[in-house]
Amino acid sequence: MSFSKSPTHFTTTVRTGIFRHPTYRIRTPLNRGLRSAINHAQQRSGSPITMLRHSASLMRHEARSLKLSLEQHAQFREQDTLRSQKQQATLFQHFEDQLKHCREQQDALLKHFQDQEQQYQKRVEQKNIQNRELLCAALEERTERLKLQGRYNACGALERIVYQAKLEKKIPPTTGIQEGLGKLAEGREFTDILEQEVKARRRLDLGFTVSFENLYHNTSWRTNGNDGAIIIVEETTFPDNDRAALVCLLKLQSSWLCPLPWKEKLHEFPKGGK
Repeated sequence: MSFSKSPTHFTTTVRTGIFRHPTYRIRTPLNRGLRSAINHAQQRSGSPITMLRHSASLMRHEARSLKLSLEQHAQFREQDTLRSQKQQATLFQHFEDQLKHCREQQDALLKHFQDQEQQYQKRVEQKNIQNRELLCAALEERTERLKLQGRYNACGALERIVYQAKLEKKIPPTTGIQEGLGKLAEGREFTDILEQEVKARRRLDLGFTVSFENLYHNTSWRTNGNDGAIIIVEETTFPDNDRAALVCLLKLQSSWLCPLPWKEKLHEFPKGGK
């Protein structure tokens, strides 16, 4: 552009618009920015086809984004599931290990208790055997003493029964003979035997009670009829009630350790026990 022209011509050029045409070809930074703005405006206010294309492109982009998001979500969920299953498996295995350890400890303790119980039972059995041996030895000594003293008979048998009851703590140790017999008669074992004898002999229970209370006194002077090996309760020596009471007591001691051999001698047939 030249400014050598006259002002009149310059003014005429501005008025007629000839100035716009030459400057349109000049690419200054201002013109480039203006053109970019114009192109952007034209794009925003483009034709419907262009807008549809742009919308379709956006929808495809959103669809791809949604698909990717769903795939990532499914992948994350699968990873979380696998992680949760792994954690559960680890916890379950830990629980199984703890349970196995507890069972092993329980089995070990149970075996220990069983061993201790077996040892205790063995000691108890050994102690019982020793006690039985000592008891039988004491009873055998008392039996031999009765034989030496000539009192191995019904009266001596009553004394030995009370003696054994004291050793086995069935009655108090300071109990007398007749009192000890009374305490034994109060026990369930004796009453069961007595009921059987009552039915067998067809006697009243009252008669047994009266005769039993004086049994030791009544037998103290009836010392005949023994052979030195067996206590004999003879029908001709004792009244029916006394004989039945003696039989009940001898049957009672027959269930104890180291019992006395005895028999009831009747006219028709004897019955007794060892």
